Amino acid sequence: MAGQAKSMLLVIVGIALCAGVALLFLEVEVQWKVAALGVGVVVAILVAEKTGMRARMDEAIALHRTFASSCAVAAAGCIGIASSRFDSSSSHFASVKGW
Repeated sequence: MAGQAKSMLLVIVGIALCAGVALLFLEVEVQWKVAALGVGVVVAILVAEKTGMRARMDEAIALHRTFASSCAVAAAGCIGIASSRFDSSSSHFASVKGW
């Protein structure tokens, strides 16, 4: 039971990290910040591969496919809600007046 809880926690953490990065990508507007975030993601992927974390995450997702899919859908919904809550005047997704 403890092993199953650990693998489910790994699924939640992995999806939450991916959702956080996706939200950051949606909100950064300066090119150097986008580049820095991209480099950070590449470094994180390389570290996860070297430490075996990616393989453990793959195993955890394979064990809990339905749970992982449900978490991914919930994360996508949270990203949508969070991005719509930001101040629209500073967002690059703001609608153009007069259109």
